[in-house]
Amino acid sequence: MRGVAVLTMGLTAFATFVASTISHAQSAASPWPMFLHDRAHTGRSGADTRSISGTPNWKFSPDNVRTLLPPVIGADGTIYLGGTGLNPNSRHMSLVEYLYAVSPDGKLKWTFGDFMHPSMDINFCPSIGADGTIYVGNSEYKSNYIADGHLYAINPNGTLKWKFATGSWVSSSTTIGADGVIYIGSWDGNLYAVNPDGKQRWKFETADKVADSPAIGADGTIYIGSGDFNLYALNPDGTLKWKFATDGGIGSSPAIGTDGTIYTVSSAGNGDPKLGEADLYAVDSKGKLKWKYAVRGGRAAGGQFSSPAIGTDGVILVGSNDENLYAVNPNDGKLKWKFLNNGSVGGSPAIGADGSIYVGSPEITALMPDGSVQWKFEHQGDTPAIGANGTLYVRCGPNASLCAFGADSR
Repeated sequence: MRGVAVLTMGLTAFATFVASTISHAQSAASPWPMFLHDRAHTGRSGADTRSISGTPNWKFSPDNVRTLLPPVIGADGTIYLGGTGLNPNSRHMSLVEYLYAVSPDGKLKWTFGDFMHPSMDINFCPSIGADGTIYVGNSEYKSNYIADGHLYAINPNGTLKWKFATGSWVSSSTTIGADGVIYIGSWDGNLYAVNPDGKQRWKFETADKVADSPAIGADGTIYIGSGDFNLYALNPDGTLKWKFATDGGIGSSPAIGTDGTIYTVSSAGNGDPKLGEADLYAVDSKGKLKWKYAVRGGRAAGGQFSSPAIGTDGVILVGSNDENLYAVNPNDGKLKWKFLNNGSVGGSPAIGADGSIYVGSPEITALMPDGSVQWKFEHQGDTPAIGANGTLYVRCGPNASLCAFGADSR
């Protein structure tokens, strides 16, 4: 009996190990599966990017497209990104949003567009599940700025799997938990947790819009900001763990450091005398303030700030419309360095495993970990993504194109 018990324990431990290994392998299969790379929104890739030069290997330029949004990358190297273009089914030149699937060599694989709703609005960037399903939010405008919001699940071949209705406009990227649950915010003030089959698991209500995506800690805690001036920490079952009050609305996604510290940006809104100003907050896992750093943007631009990312040395990186990328020391909240670009830095940076920092807006710029310039490509970009072999994918202008920078095309 003892031998049987030992054997059973051994098999159980082995099964647990295999399940854990498979789960880890699935989550790690995509080199850039969601906004800012991972559930913690660090923006850090596992790929070395030292071979990248400042000249694109290729450009993908869809017909009649006005703008492209930040990309994500599937396990097979397929790049997925949203874009706004002209609706071919309309005689009135109305706009429609598409989701594009682009092969690693820059060729179009397929396009997904919901032509039943010619004002479909694909917002920010998609995310990719362990089974290859692509999840993306949209808003279908009606009139007087009223919109229906949806979360779409799209099969890897570009066909619709299901769609889930939220209560209002969606401008949030999706985040996928370790258990496959999809999280998306809505302007109805709710954060929704949706099962992989499209059924609602739960929703958590805040007092204002939830405009950006949540980050998820190693223990499963979900962190989300709201326009109601609060950062919320939620248990995996959707119940409130704690909330932390900031001095302004939170319209950016939080990032989580290796020690569990949560970093978020809140900014003053219209009518506030501090319009155009913001604070970067460091909050510990218990909901207590560690420090805050004042970021000063330009009033004319209305206070545009990027979501924070975290460098390989732990430095917190946040862009501002005062044309600076700020690098803040995580230990004391003091400025380590700042990089002055040639316009508003509204997109978040991506970071290679070698420490290189890639800023997509307003110019595509590669920085050393100390903020010095490696190279520049003088076209407007956005938040980049990094492929498995270190290729950088980023929107590049002046026309709406996706550019690939790297030693090869994958």
